[in-house]
Amino acid sequence: MYQLHPSRELQQCFAERPFQGAAPWDATFLFIGLDANYDPQIAHSSSFGNVLAYHEDGVAFWRQHGVHHPFLLPDYRGDGRRYHLNFSRVGFAPRHASLVSFVELLHLPTMGRSQLTRADLATSHLQMIESAMLRGRAKLIFVSAQVAQLLRASGRFGWLAQRPASSGPLPVLYQDAGRTVHLHLHFSNYGKFQPQMREEAAAIAALLPDAAAEALAVRQPAPSAAPRPAKTEVSPGLVVTEPALLIRVAGLHREGMTPQALYEATRGVWRVGERRAEVELVLAVASGIVREVYVAKAWHPAGSTAYTTRSLADVNVPGRWEFTGEPAPEPVRCKYVGRSAAHYFPRGASNPVMYVNVEMPG
Repeated sequence: MYQLHPSRELQQCFAERPFQGAAPWDATFLFIGLDANYDPQIAHSSSFGNVLAYHEDGVAFWRQHGVHHPFLLPDYRGDGRRYHLNFSRVGFAPRHASLVSFVELLHLPTMGRSQLTRADLATSHLQMIESAMLRGRAKLIFVSAQVAQLLRASGRFGWLAQRPASSGPLPVLYQDAGRTVHLHLHFSNYGKFQPQMREEAAAIAALLPDAAAEALAVRQPAPSAAPRPAKTEVSPGLVVTEPALLIRVAGLHREGMTPQALYEATRGVWRVGERRAEVELVLAVASGIVREVYVAKAWHPAGSTAYTTRSLADVNVPGRWEFTGEPAPEPVRCKYVGRSAAHYFPRGASNPVMYVNVEMPG
């Protein structure tokens, strides 16, 4: 059971290209989902042009905008971001755009909640999916438990194992000499499933063609004797894909300040609520530009941890919080440092902190 999205333009997109990203038969990584769901009013939003451009050519869209889906652009307002945020944490980059395809079991755009059954699925579309899985170029195919169940229920995919043939973060449902079908959690999961999803994301990232080179880059220690050289030009506006806290440190930032001074200017002290526990990255922002990125390890009441560049009187403020952490891995720093984050702070906003990709509790 599903509700067909009323947009004629979206319906036409799916009639012409019943997939997203690269063509399923040409991709190396094939992700099979349930249905493509959209806000009922998306056709009247300012984001709709980007949505149509994405469906026309998802590979070109990714390379142009730096994100794999329009729901991750800063101006998007609506549901559906969680799936794509979780996918983005795997580590695919624009250079991988031609290798990645998304195809849904349902060949039509939907809205609202769907409860798909075998009767909802078109035989011709299932034939296309089976052909892409068994005879296309895909080497690594990913399905959730519900997708696998519906595939088997269709009567066409009896070759998918009822039980995984292996354990680990990415159990195997089918394998031959050239391809593997992995079972994974659907990317829309959250909450208690996050630890498992992070483990699965790391396992998928290890399968990327350049995974070895990127892993080596992460292991290289960043020089700490001097601050990062100042950029003479500011790179275009960024898109933050992790659960993050952006902190404007303009009052404490000084050009040429030491890495330790910048870290201590960023880590405290702030009025932040329970959502701080969900933050993975903290971005230090001054004059609209990201100056550094930190991994937040723990949060503490303000003034309860030692500072070397700030006085106790400066940080011992009741009701506020500070974090302890470390600089993010170099690939993450390269992704954000020196780029503009000004678009995340509305004009006239006085709050120095801004949550990104962190949901309200409850």
